[in-house]
Amino acid sequence: MFDWGPAATHKLVKAGLFPTQVDNLFFTHHHFDHNIDYPCFFYAVGTKRQAMVRN
Repeated sequence: MFDWGPAATHKLVKAGLFPTQVDNLFFTHHHFDHNIDYPCFFYAVGTKRQAMVRN
């Protein structure tokens, strides 16, 4: 998934998918409208998944 803007987690579930099905998130840049819903995604998938951050 690219970016994780407002209500992205809700929209994903509404489309019949689950956050646990997302393997990768890419942020094109760090502005509010591109990553505001990331905390919701993080809590939806749980903390057992390992994150990799690349710049």
